[in-house]
Amino acid sequence: AIAKKYHVFPIAIALNLPEKVLLERNDARPNRQLGAHVIRNHRLALKRSFRSLKKEGFRYFFELRSAEEIEHAVVERQKLWTDKKELSGPFDIIGDVHGCFDELKALLQQLGYRITRHRDRDRNFGYTVRPPKGRMALFVGDLIDRGPASGEVLRLVMSMQKSGAALCVCGNHDAKLLKKLNGKQVQLKHGLAETL
Repeated sequence: AIAKKYHVFPIAIALNLPEKVLLERNDARPNRQLGAHVIRNHRLALKRSFRSLKKEGFRYFFELRSAEEIEHAVVERQKLWTDKKELSGPFDIIGDVHGCFDELKALLQQLGYRITRHRDRDRNFGYTVRPPKGRMALFVGDLIDRGPASGEVLRLVMSMQKSGAALCVCGNHDAKLLKKLNGKQVQLKHGLAETL
């Protein structure tokens, strides 16, 4: 819950030392020693907990099994893939395209984007798009459905995203298509049938 609240991935780091080491360290404690059975039970509980980590939301899990591994372990914070603070704009914010390729292309050209279509559809999704100097398109969802050319809209936007000319977030129509492509049951309405 804490990780979700602060938009970070929870990572589990388990210190799973051999029982012998734990018992030796317990014996060396000057003030409060535990019974050997307590240490043994805690180790078993730790091992059992490994199975449920994924269900609890942990995407990454590291198990350190020796004092040497613990001593040499380095925790390094990595920026989330969604963290784009380094981008300062200006941005051309575009939403609710709904499969209207011709209109999107005309809008981008009016904003100064140079669009080249390739015969080879596998080459960068069939397009090369050069943005105006220092600018970037930001697509805020609902690229598909309703309009006549959802596939072409997706190819153009994916080519822009791949080349760094655009960022894109998923809208509710796009998310529904993704669910369908992943094999989930969804209702084919609001233009999704035409997109498929």
